Amino acid sequence: MIQKLKYITEKKIGFKIKTRGDCHKLSDLIHIKINQEISYNTLRRIFGLVDKTIPQMKTLNILALFNGFDSYTDFINQHPHQSLWALRNDIYKLMNQKDKSKLIDFLNSLLNINEYYIDLLVSIIRELALNNEITVLKKIFDLEIFNPNRIPYLEQLYLGNSVGLVFREREINYLEFKDTKHFTTIIFTIFVDYSSLNKNYGQYAKYIFKTTKNQEFKLFSGLLLQFLNFLNHNEVSNKFDEFISNQTHPILLSRYMSIKILGMPTKEMLNALDNYKNHFIKNESIDYVYELMFTSILTKNFTLMNWISSNFVDQKTSLIYYKEWHYEILILVNLFLGVFENKKMSIKKQLLLLDNFKVRYSYEAFFNIYICILKYHLKVNQRDQLLKYQKISNDLGHPIFTDAYFIEYFD
Repeated sequence: MIQKLKYITEKKIGFKIKTRGDCHKLSDLIHIKINQEISYNTLRRIFGLVDKTIPQMKTLNILALFNGFDSYTDFINQHPHQSLWALRNDIYKLMNQKDKSKLIDFLNSLLNINEYYIDLLVSIIRELALNNEITVLKKIFDLEIFNPNRIPYLEQLYLGNSVGLVFREREINYLEFKDTKHFTTIIFTIFVDYSSLNKNYGQYAKYIFKTTKNQEFKLFSGLLLQFLNFLNHNEVSNKFDEFISNQTHPILLSRYMSIKILGMPTKEMLNALDNYKNHFIKNESIDYVYELMFTSILTKNFTLMNWISSNFVDQKTSLIYYKEWHYEILILVNLFLGVFENKKMSIKKQLLLLDNFKVRYSYEAFFNIYICILKYHLKVNQRDQLLKYQKISNDLGHPIFTDAYFIEYFD
């Protein structure tokens, strides 16, 4: 917040504090406006012209007062909202200009993306996408503000999923962004667009797998392509052991395991899962079985569902929203397992759980298929469920989704 206070001070006075003379000038301005004394040496220290020290609260209060706040505490409480309104106003003006170079320069001047700016940035990208301004978007994904090292993980998820959804709706070609610095990390690896594996998203995965030297991108794209092979009834191989370590992201590990166990005999699969649990899974985090849950339903693997349900039975919902979605999938796994095992649960309760199921947009088509399957086998408007399933499966274009797959799911 001290950095922001210095930033708005410079913006207010109209010049950067770079010299001793600038500090003298600012000291005089503060005295004239609010009748408070602050020495030029103190200003030199706070603006980093000499060795930095932690500023006293009195100094911070004077700077806050100079900027129209009652105190530094008042600045901390109010600044995010005032700053955001000012930022919106500036950006909307720039968005309306035909030449977007000033918009790019303005975004490049931002220090980082935080919870206050994220919606605004998504709105900017959305409008540019709707107007098909690909050249401007490419420049935006080159900006350091989109460097993932400068964005908190939850903001990365929100940004990636929000933008990815717009790109899918507009059918924007991912390959347009193949040479940008941050598109692959911020959009491609966040918004895992299973609905477009046979289309735009899958084409980009093929390009990344073929060209990247980044091991994590290689693993991510390679596993996606093997999953696509499975959906399209092509040969599946898992030659990614060299890319796996205890440092691999939990969700990526779960995707690796979901490909590894495809086609394994039951005993071998259970041994592989137990070994995975003992060597990789930390704190019984559900992230480590995220893709395994998805795959268990897709492949009608009730043994895998039972293993997941048994090992994660006591998991509770996290306050982090993306993990809430993970627990929703666990509920779905248990519903499928319950129907398969004829466990006593009222149809009313099962339907209530389904109707309150929160679908994540990147997986939406697949989970709509899963919900249709459950409702069909619970004898809820069976003809309507079949017709809906047929429409979704035709749109996806994967040969795995036949009528027999749907009707005989629990046989």
